[in-house]
Amino acid sequence: MRALLGAWVAATLWLGALPASGAEELELAVIVHPTRAAALTTEAVKRIFLKRQRFWDDGHPIVAINQEVGTPAREAFTRLVFGAEAARLPAYWNERYFHGVLPPIILGSEEAVMRYVASRPGAIGYVDARHADASVAVVLRLR
Repeated sequence: MRALLGAWVAATLWLGALPASGAEELELAVIVHPTRAAALTTEAVKRIFLKRQRFWDDGHPIVAINQEVGTPAREAFTRLVFGAEAARLPAYWNERYFHGVLPPIILGSEEAVMRYVASRPGAIGYVDARHADASVAVVLRLR
């Protein structure tokens, strides 16, 4: 019985180490309005999406746009930007909520994210890099 349990645990750990289909291969483009095209680091994007940085250098408010929970882009973004800290995000937002800080806006599709970011100079979002077009500026690629 112990051998069977040991084999099951080993198989489970091995399968857990395999890449998730889709989200692992996805390259994301962090996008902003074309007038705000200065490159960003992953750390800066993390601060922005945690709302620890709430204003651009010129004083305009940042509007962070997230994608729906469970989408491949959202899963890849969370993994690539937050890494091991991703598991603590629900508790982080629960605590921030009581201080009047709401999480980023969630829009339903990449097209909606692109339109929103292209039309608002303070917005920042992310999309599958294959879908980023000239209506927005790509300030960081995540892979």
